[in-house]
Amino acid sequence: MAFEPQTSKLEARYTKRLEKITIQTNLTFNTNGEKIEKVLFTRALPCVSISSVNAGNVNFDVKVEGYALVLLEGGDITTLTSSNASTSSYNNVLIMQDSQIFANTTNIRIENVSATDLTVSFTCAYDVSIILIDNQNINYISSAAPANEKVAKIDYNTITSTFNQNFELSTEIDLPNGVKKVLLTESTAVLKDSSVSNDLVTLHGELFTRLIYLTNDEKPKLKTELYQSDFHQEVLATGVTDNQKAFAGLMTCSNAFEIQGELESSKGIILLKNGFNANIFIVTSSSIDFVVDAFCPYREMNMNHQSFISQQVVCEKTVNDKIDGNIAFSQDDVRIDKVVMSSTGFGVVDNVKIVDSDVVVSGTAYVNVVYLLDDDNNTMQAVQVEIPFESVVRCDDIKDTDTAIASVVIKDTEARNKRAKEIDVLADIILSVRVLRDNSEVVLNEITLSDSRQTPEANMGLYVIDQAEDLWTVAKALLINPDVLMEQNPNLTFPITKPTQVFVYRQEKIDEK
Repeated sequence: MAFEPQTSKLEARYTKRLEKITIQTNLTFNTNGEKIEKVLFTRALPCVSISSVNAGNVNFDVKVEGYALVLLEGGDITTLTSSNASTSSYNNVLIMQDSQIFANTTNIRIENVSATDLTVSFTCAYDVSIILIDNQNINYISSAAPANEKVAKIDYNTITSTFNQNFELSTEIDLPNGVKKVLLTESTAVLKDSSVSNDLVTLHGELFTRLIYLTNDEKPKLKTELYQSDFHQEVLATGVTDNQKAFAGLMTCSNAFEIQGELESSKGIILLKNGFNANIFIVTSSSIDFVVDAFCPYREMNMNHQSFISQQVVCEKTVNDKIDGNIAFSQDDVRIDKVVMSSTGFGVVDNVKIVDSDVVVSGTAYVNVVYLLDDDNNTMQAVQVEIPFESVVRCDDIKDTDTAIASVVIKDTEARNKRAKEIDVLADIILSVRVLRDNSEVVLNEITLSDSRQTPEANMGLYVIDQAEDLWTVAKALLINPDVLMEQNPNLTFPITKPTQVFVYRQEKIDEK
């Protein structure tokens, strides 16, 4: 009888974080001829999307929107805006032509701020985490008839697809009474969860918007308001099915707004138009039955194995935390009258580590604070306050060998002058943590027959067990079907852990094939 093992093919993908690259974008802002007295603070929103993947490199489309809140000569406060579009690339020999890339922008920094009478410029630096989706083709033996087979099952997760999707959220907010001028909106979307249906991924989350505006007073005041709303965004994902899972990351790409109705009254409405980029990957849970071991009574067998990586998301959490910081001024001529406002700023994650069942995230939150000096002119000043933080996120059943990824956004801030030379800052931050685990699986992918086995001369077989052995090991040693062995030895209980003699009777002598 010919020996023909049946081979099946498995395609599995898993993620491998390559490295974090830093991109810098220069922005320049111009006034309409009005002279700038000082820059109060700046803000930037970088957005990175994948344009193409080639052997050895991936190309990105980069767009950055920037804002500068400035005090003009004469005391007016206004916002300058600018944008910059560019391309960037990342090179790595591991990237193949058909590789899929998951890229996420984190750790935004504003550097090298400078100003002239009519111009503001700064550099926006930001990190892009590059995750490669490796494709694995695995051949495995699904049937080895007419050999005796030992079959097992593997449950595994594989990434089916990855894609980028840009979308816009439009939100209407009633303006507070007495708004003279809206200067800036700072919006951040925090993803809570995602669900999958046929050809659709729905993202669920919260949108936090901090409104910065001037009041309609004889001497306008700078104020802020925080608004929160839920969002549900459907994203077209051709080919996904409702038995799959989606995991995503969000980047805020733009903050725009329109004023509808009348300002300086309760009828004013602000229409927010915030742009976002979603990085989504789809995970499918599957299982395969494969031959773990096999033997033929008449021929020797050689078996080759193949390993592959199955990756699973073992923890995904979004948690809130409160942090605080302080800045003290040493200059003799500085006395603070009062704090006017604080912005949401930005957060940087410096380190993520797993300790027991906790994910420890450390980093720095940067908050811009505007305040008035205690002088004759109530001079307006601004300072950036750095708040180091270390937050602990509980994730049960994680291991030190897992990979943890985290990001941070600042939901809200509050600042007050503690004394004439100190400012205390409180910040509500939101941490998003994802823990990934690599599971190494091994399958039998090839069986070859070698020399003919010498057939037993006797109808009786004897095997002496001197250590713990299972049914398969004993049956393979006796070259008899495991079911037949148990039929002839119904009193045996496996695994056998004490010295035992096992007898079998071969109804027919085995002929050499």
